[in-house]
Amino acid sequence: MLAEIDAQIGVILNSEEFKFQLAAEPGLDALFREWSGLSQSVAMHPALSLTSELDHFEQSVKESDMPELQLLFYRMHAAFLEEVFVKDGPDAVLEKFNQAVLRQSQLQDQFRIGFSLLKQEQLSARGLRDEEASQLLLEETGRLLTLEPQLRNRCLLLLYIARAAVLTATPARNLSVYLDFFGEYLPQILLFRPDAGRMVQRMMATYHLRAGREQRLAWLEMAEAEARKLDLHDERPDFRFIRCMIETDEGRVDAALTALNDAEHLIYKASSRSLASRNNWVLLSEYRTLLFTLKGLEGDTAMAGQMTLLQQLAEDMGRHRHELSVMMLEWKSLQSLLMGDLEDALDGFDRAKTYRKNTPLHPWMYIDRYFSSLLAPSKKKPSAESIALELQQQGEPFYTAVMTEIMKRSPAFVTSKKALQS
Repeated sequence: MLAEIDAQIGVILNSEEFKFQLAAEPGLDALFREWSGLSQSVAMHPALSLTSELDHFEQSVKESDMPELQLLFYRMHAAFLEEVFVKDGPDAVLEKFNQAVLRQSQLQDQFRIGFSLLKQEQLSARGLRDEEASQLLLEETGRLLTLEPQLRNRCLLLLYIARAAVLTATPARNLSVYLDFFGEYLPQILLFRPDAGRMVQRMMATYHLRAGREQRLAWLEMAEAEARKLDLHDERPDFRFIRCMIETDEGRVDAALTALNDAEHLIYKASSRSLASRNNWVLLSEYRTLLFTLKGLEGDTAMAGQMTLLQQLAEDMGRHRHELSVMMLEWKSLQSLLMGDLEDALDGFDRAKTYRKNTPLHPWMYIDRYFSSLLAPSKKKPSAESIALELQQQGEPFYTAVMTEIMKRSPAFVTSKKALQS
């Protein structure tokens, strides 16, 4: 399938049809001339002599997808329409008017969603995620996709869905129903938005867990090859993070850590303190914290000490992140767990759980709830086992895999630490 898509992409980008598509972006000059000419004719000729011209204008509006111009004409020439539709009655006019209003509303919603997504993406880069707003954008875009008749706009809405989904706490679950559409529409997406191919390939590599390791890596390699060709060096660490996610999902922890080492080299090589670079350092520390915790639970005693360096790096590079304080609480709690300070770990997880109460589906919330229950069981709390099962059902890349493994190993680890302390 990948080879076929790659071949189609090459054919599309080098085809005369694609060059024509770029050169023939829908112009409005002819439509405006038709609107102006018809408006002048209304003042000069009998209304019933212009029915064919009105029909042609309405068809031109439909083909150009410019309902605003039709509505403007209707508002300016209501008396003319009364004469034209005297036989059919006002219902005929109202039906056309309402259809134009509905289409105009759909197009306006698409514009608004695009800039609303941009706003949420900028907030997310500073650690301010609004789960409710992102979910609403995702639902609204999905609704518009089902109503959209134009292929160009359907492709745009699919890209909006991808952008909205990754802003939520459960992107893989939210994207799952659309992944097959992305595979089906990829050639068309590239026809209208050739710059979006890399984004779609990265998304498929990250979130299409059902595709398996080899398929996901193939998508990743296609996206990275395109980035190298365009000298997009700032994107290269992202590909290593995705590689880490894929390897973690397959249980290959050492390969995942190797991918993070490669990511660190690329981030350092960029030598930038841009917002994206600083977020990369924080993400690197977060991923390593979880993988180091897993290695520590498996018996590697050196991991707890290394986690201090990760916290220092994140605190230095993540000062712009509004959730940094709760992240530090969680990371230090995992470190306390590995060091056998179970009381300190419990206090940290309980406090973090309180801070994350408004984002119940956030991956770290499962860690907070799990250890709060494991370290201090109570009839008022869900069991640690049930929380682990909830996490497994989320099916998110990286987080579900690594956190599930942490939860599997923690009961025996905690029991052994309690035995040493008693």
